[in-house]
Amino acid sequence: MSAIAPTGLTVLHEPPQGQPVDVDILFVHGLQGHPERTWLSEGEPQPKTGRTSTLSPLKALFKHRGRSKSPISNLRNEDNSVYWPRDLLPALCPTSRIMTFGYDTMATKGYVPADKGSIFSHARDLLYELERNRPRGRYLIFVAHSLGGILVKEVLRRSENSSEESIRDIIDYTVAVVFMGTPHRGSPDFASPADVARRVAQTVLRMDTNPAVLRALGLDSPELELCRESFITQWRTREFIVKTFQESHGIVGVNVVPDTSSSLDDPREHAETLPADHMGMCRFSGAEDPKWRKVGPELQRLSRVRRAFEHACETSLAFPELSHRQEAITDPLQNTCDWVFQSDTYRSWVSRTNPRTLGGFLWLKGKPGSGKSTLMKEGVKRMTFHGDGTGARVVIAPFFFNARGSHLERSPLGMLRALCYHLLRQDEHFRTHLANHYQAKSQLDEGKWEPREDELRHLVTTGFRTRHLLAMVRVVFFIEGPRAGRLPVIGIRHDLTGSGD
Repeated sequence: MSAIAPTGLTVLHEPPQGQPVDVDILFVHGLQGHPERTWLSEGEPQPKTGRTSTLSPLKALFKHRGRSKSPISNLRNEDNSVYWPRDLLPALCPTSRIMTFGYDTMATKGYVPADKGSIFSHARDLLYELERNRPRGRYLIFVAHSLGGILVKEVLRRSENSSEESIRDIIDYTVAVVFMGTPHRGSPDFASPADVARRVAQTVLRMDTNPAVLRALGLDSPELELCRESFITQWRTREFIVKTFQESHGIVGVNVVPDTSSSLDDPREHAETLPADHMGMCRFSGAEDPKWRKVGPELQRLSRVRRAFEHACETSLAFPELSHRQEAITDPLQNTCDWVFQSDTYRSWVSRTNPRTLGGFLWLKGKPGSGKSTLMKEGVKRMTFHGDGTGARVVIAPFFFNARGSHLERSPLGMLRALCYHLLRQDEHFRTHLANHYQAKSQLDEGKWEPREDELRHLVTTGFRTRHLLAMVRVVFFIEGPRAGRLPVIGIRHDLTGSGD
C-alpha cells in the first residue's frame, strides 16, 4: 500500500490515464480520527511469538495509538488488514477518483488541542484543498464518519456563501453526502447537537470535555446549529442525495450517537443500521462483511446516479427526426463552397475580430433551391473538423428545419430541444445545468419531463449566464430555416445582452 499523508488530501484510486473520471468520492474522518486508521480493519495479526494478547476487547478499543513518528503513515497489508476505500471500493466504482482527507485534532493531556484549529477551521482547509485539487464541474460525493459529518456540512455552507465561483462550484456539483454515525441534532437525552458531540468526544475519544477544550474544537459553538439548519435548506433546494448509516451496537451497552441524533428525520435519507458500534461501523473485514454489503453497493449506486440523470435528460430532449433534414442534404462538390468560407464577411465572423459588426450573427439569404442548406451543412462540417481558427474550444449545435417533417422538425420547440441536446452532449457545464433541471422536474412529475419552449429558452439563457470562463469556450448555433423559427435564438441573445440587433 502506498503512503497516506496524515493531513490534507491523498488520492487512493483513479481511473487509468485517458479514461474519464465520473465522480470524486471523498472520505472525511471525525475528531481524533485518521485518514487511514478510521477506515482500516486490522484483521487477525500474525503473532511473532507464542504469547497471546491479554488486552480485553474494551481496552483494545481504547488503546492509545499515539501519533505516527513519520509525517507519512504507511500501514501495510501484512496482517490481513483491509483498508476498504482502496482495497474494496475501486472494484465497484472503477471510474471514480477516491480520496481521503486528514486533519489534526489530537488533544494532548486532556485539555489543550495540539492543533489550535477548530472543526470549522478544518472545514475551511478542506474547502481550499478541494478548490486546488478538484477540476471544476466534476461531481463529488462525501463520506463522513462521526463528527466529520459536521465538517462536511460546514464545507457546504461556506461553499454556498462564497462570492468566488470556484468555491461555489463545490456545492454546485455535490451529488451525495453519506453520513456514518454523525450527530445532527439533539435527542431525548441530549438537548442539542453540541451535547451529543460532547458525548462522542468523552465516550469514544476519551477526551476531557471541559469548556476550554470544547470551545477550542468548536463543539459548543452556535455555528453548530447554524451549520445543521443550512444543510437542511441546501438538501431541500439543491436535491442532492443524503444517505444515513447508524450504529446498532453500543459501547459499554450504550449507543454513542442515539438514533434520534444520527438521523435527519427525513424519509429521503433511507436511514439504516450497521451491525457494529460507533468505531467499528466504518471498518470492514472484507467483501463478505455484512456492513460492506450494505455500504459498498450504496456507494456504487451513488457514483452512477448523476450519469443516469444525464442520460435520462438527453433522452427527454432527443427525438427520432432530430437530424433527418441535415442528413438528407447532399454534400457539395469539392471546392464549390470555398467562395463563402474565404469571404471577408465569413472570416470576420468566425474569427470574431469585430463581433459588434454582425452582432454575433451571420445571416445567409437566398431564394429557395439556391444552396443555402448545402452551405450550412458544409459550415457545420468545417467548424467541427477545423474549429474557428482562434484555438478556443468550440461547441457546435446545429438544427435544420424541415417544412414537410413532423411538428418538432418544423417548430421552435424542436429547434430548442435540438440545441439543448447538443449542448448537453458537448459541454460539461450545460450537461450539469440541464441534468439538475431534469432531476428536479422528474421528481415533481413522477419521473417524466415534457420540456416546453419557454422553459428551454430560459434554461439556455441561464446556462450561459452561470457558466465559468465563458471566453474559453465558443458556442456556435447553425440554424437553417425560416426567420420565424429562429426567433427564440434572437430572444436568447436579447436576454443575455439586452439587444436583439
